[in-house]
Amino acid sequence: MQENHIYDIDREGEAHGYENAQPSFDLVVTKRSIIPSVENQINTLIQGVESGEISGLEVFAVFRKLEGLFQDAKKRIDMLAFDEAERYTEKTFKVAGVTFTKKDGNKRMQFNEDSVCAELSEKLKQRQELVKHATNSKDMIFDSEGVEVPKVSVKYDKSSLTVKFK
Repeated sequence: MQENHIYDIDREGEAHGYENAQPSFDLVVTKRSIIPSVENQINTLIQGVESGEISGLEVFAVFRKLEGLFQDAKKRIDMLAFDEAERYTEKTFKVAGVTFTKKDGNKRMQFNEDSVCAELSEKLKQRQELVKHATNSKDMIFDSEGVEVPKVSVKYDKSSLTVKFK
């Protein structure tokens, strides 16, 4: 009998230890601790690059990696947060000192369900391809009606730098 009682105490102790070992999360603590800490580290890295002490490429790679981690984490939490927000009847509400506002998605007309719009859209795509070909060609290009297709100006997006991690 005595032996069983010892094991019961051990199980209770283990359960108590497990319950107390669980990490607790508090959004207020996160806002006051983690966010300023991360901001400080980011600013330190930027200052290191600006002063020439740290390689800009290395910090750029670190930021890209962090950006990917945050994007993945956000994707994982988005639906859970939306589901939780639906429990609030108000459009705007506060949780842990943070104000949230629910906004319905934008309405988008499905114009290609209309046959006339679909046909015009296809013609537009074909014309754009013809204009692209004319712009890239050294020769003059004419459309099916014998009209010269104009060369158009080209604008470039901002250049970028791609990062791949092993």
